[in-house]
Amino acid sequence: MIDAALEYVRTGFPEIYERPGEAAVRESVVVAMRSAQRYGLEEWSAVLLYLDAMYVLGFDFDQDPQHP
Repeated sequence: MIDAALEYVRTGFPEIYERPGEAAVRESVVVAMRSAQRYGLEEWSAVLLYLDAMYVLGFDFDQDPQHP
């Protein structure tokens, strides 16, 4: 699942993927998957949407008061 998410980021957010490198992106994917689980998001499509939100709105978007 993590490798599939890495590929998703690589193709959907190439500039983000290249900048920090694969190891950092892999770690961010793991963080996103854990956070998504805390919110009860278990379907793959929901996890990918959470990952999208994380990359677009910021890694802590779920706790940012600007994004209620």
